[in-house]
Amino acid sequence: MQTPFSIERYSGDFADLLDLLQMSMGLESLDGVQHLLAVEKARGTRYYVATRSGRAIGLVGVWFDPSGAVTELEPPQVIDLAVLPAHRRQGVASALIELAVRETQAAGFGRLWLYTNGNDIGVLTFYRTLGFRLAAAVPDWFGEGSVKAILRLDFEEQAD
Repeated sequence: MQTPFSIERYSGDFADLLDLLQMSMGLESLDGVQHLLAVEKARGTRYYVATRSGRAIGLVGVWFDPSGAVTELEPPQVIDLAVLPAHRRQGVASALIELAVRETQAAGFGRLWLYTNGNDIGVLTFYRTLGFRLAAAVPDWFGEGSVKAILRLDFEEQAD
């Protein structure tokens, strides 16, 4: 039996999360990861970390404009999601996404967006089971032959 995990808003040293952030961002360069993290922190992205036995095992970044001046170009969205391989398929990612949904709903928004690798059927299936729907696909976004899948979750539809 696995030890339970907990999720809390992260306020520690982000250097401790670089492995998870690198997984989520899909970048080889730690400099690139640190740059994107600095951008997200500067615009107010909130990071939450799942821990088990004192160790970070997963994270989610969720962004929305708390002023309410959200445009269609910058809607509330999941920025990063990653779970260490040894802790996958144990409900960690689902719990992190559910927290992002609750935070977005609590801020008064009715929809949450995310962008992911549209070539990964497992990832798309995971988000589909959580209620996300494909809104658009952008070819060659991550390089030739890749697809950026733009997914959205309408909270009103979850109640049905």
